[in-house]
Amino acid sequence: MIKLTKTAFLGCLCVCGIQILSAQDSTVVVAKNMKVQKYTIMERFEPDIMYSASKRKEMKESRLTEVKKIVSILDTIKISKTKKEKLLRDLIQSPFSERLRRTIADLEFEDANENP
Repeated sequence: MIKLTKTAFLGCLCVCGIQILSAQDSTVVVAKNMKVQKYTIMERFEPDIMYSASKRKEMKESRLTEVKKIVSILDTIKISKTKKEKLLRDLIQSPFSERLRRTIADLEFEDANENP
């Protein structure tokens, strides 16, 4: 009985582990219904400093289109999987990272040299 319980527990643990690892493969999830707060705390006290909700939504949409463009660029270039994962992580967590800017600048420089 104890052996059966241990094997069932290990089986469940393996299934959960595989599910967690497969969830990490997804790169960027873009929501169709973007939500932006209508009023922020800063807007209550300094309304002339903050952007309106529609402007913030527009900025968020432009950022998401930029992310999609960079992801498509990263998918087309030939780099190792680990470097691609690092670049995607940088894109999401710190979009102004040096590694990401350097990679994109190198690609644009190569494109400029190929098309005189």
